[in-house]
Amino acid sequence: LCHMISTPDCLWYNYRYVLPAELLHGLTFGLSWAAMASHSAVLAPPGYTSTTQGLASALFFGLGFGSGALAGGFIAQQVGFRTLFQGVGVLTLTTAFVGLLMQACRRRPIS
Repeated sequence: LCHMISTPDCLWYNYRYVLPAELLHGLTFGLSWAAMASHSAVLAPPGYTSTTQGLASALFFGLGFGSGALAGGFIAQQVGFRTLFQGVGVLTLTTAFVGLLMQACRRRPIS
């Protein structure tokens, strides 16, 4: 959500305009973390809730940050940070749209 809202940040040159938009990161990170924890608790077999949440946390912080840093560094070196940030914004909007579309298709009518 923060990337979607702050995608125009890469077009802003004055930091005074960027900082208020970046305050949303705390809110969006907290909400996504709570959603991850509750979703992994729902998926976990009985007695494995903590294990599932620990595994999701390890994948997020270990694999997610590691691969993101490597790929982001390589892409930023090739095309620049501004283009990288714009691409991440477009990718985030696209995946959010696809996720919402998938959720809408999965809903069953109330009978």
